[in-house]
Formats: sequence, C-alpha cells, structure tokens
Amino acid sequence: MSRISGGAAAILHGTRRDEDDMGGSFELAPLRASLLLQAYPLVREAAPEVTLDQWRCYARALIRPQRGRQSGIITLRCENNYLRGLFSYRVVPDLLLGRTLAIDCLVVSTLFSPGEVADALLAEVERLARRHRCAAVRAEFQTHAEEIEEVLVRRGFDPRGSCRLKPLDPSGGTGGYGPDLSVA
Repeated sequence: MSRISGGAAAILHGTRRDEDDMGGSFELAPLRASLLLQAYPLVREAAPEVTLDQWRCYARALIRPQRGRQSGIITLRCENNYLRGLFSYRVVPDLLLGRTLAIDCLVVSTLFSPGEVADALLAEVERLARRHRCAAVRAEFQTHAEEIEEVLVRRGFDPRGSCRLKPLDPSGGTGGYGPDLSVA
C-alpha cells in the first residue's frame, strides 16, 4: 500500500488512502464479495451472536449492485492489509430530515487504536453523506464500544428520538434462517 505523507489523501478508483496519527497509512475502500470471510471475525468481535450465514446474507444484500439502491460496506485496512474497522450504509428517505445516510453497523477492532479508527470511519461517513447529497447521517447501532461513543459525541452526533426493537418469530416467512434481505 502506498503511503501518502503529510496527512494528504487521494481518491483512487473508489478507494481513499490516508495517514493516521500514529504515522501508518490506511486505506478506506468498499468491501468486495471476495473479502466477506476476512471481515467476519471483525464483525464477530462486536456482535458474537452473528453467524457466518447472517453476515454473508447481510453483506451481500448491501454490496450487490441493484438499480435505484445506494448502499454498501466501507472497510478500513492498515498498511499490513488487516481490517481494522468497517461500516455499512444505506441512503434512505427520512420524514423529518430528508435524504439521509443511515449507518446500521459500525465495527472497530479494539486491538489497534479504536478511537482513531472510529474517527477515520466517521470522517468517511460524513464524506460519503455529502457525496450522496444527504441532509443528515443517522447512526443506529445494536452494540458499540465506549471508544466509538466518545468519537460520535466529538464529531457532533447527538442522541435523538427513541428506537425500539421487537424481534419477530424466526419462522415468520424466513424459514428460521435469519432476516430476509431479499427486499432490502
């Protein structure tokens, strides 16, 4: 991975390369289907209950090109090619906010500067929202680390509203194999 000095960044074929505060370079890039298995341990670190089949179904639904849908998964890799974090996104309409970038999953490895990784990912979230002409970013996470909470507050994300979740009987139309994402 090439290193860019002085904190400069470049966008190359959908990839953003930058330098972190510790002097190492990292790359932000869309998750490719060929790397789904490599990303799974990182997802499990944040949500141990997620099975490999659930992850594959979820990730494929977001990264598969589909007309009219804007969604994906962005990864952050360090210069030794290890994944240090990722987030998933969808562009959605919101009654009060208008066009909104919805972040459902933000995962940061707790092994390597989690605050810095979260900060880099959230900076990319904001760039992506602007690129998609969104008026706001909505972040809803099932679980996240304390380090992520600190970065969310520092970057201006404030708690709003209330989110309630009611899991439905798994036999209700999905055959008990997890969420049906075919209509996502």
